Amino acid sequence: MKTDSLIRALAADTAVDRPSPLVASAGLLLALGMTVLLLWLVLGFRADLAAASGNPVSVLRFGLTGAPALVAGRLALMPARPEGPTLRGFGLWHWWHVSLGRNQHNA
Repeated sequence: MKTDSLIRALAADTAVDRPSPLVASAGLLLALGMTVLLLWLVLGFRADLAAASGNPVSVLRFGLTGAPALVAGRLALMPARPEGPTLRGFGLWHWWHVSLGRNQHNA
């Protein structure tokens, strides 16, 4: 096989089969449901769950934990896809001072 024909054959085989968004969403929802179920089976229900959900501090703990998890998941999946955007396009360089805990008052 000549080099030119090999390059043409490799270039023709670059199509990536992506799962449909419906299948991916269903899989993620199923995984999330199984995770919550197993967590509750292992750790058990909290006795004062209804009262704790009324407390804003208790509710914000989930948000404080979930927000970095969503960002980390997005950052982990971006370079994993060859046709996806790069980290350069994510605009993280604007937030370097947030990660260092700096603001105008502490300067």
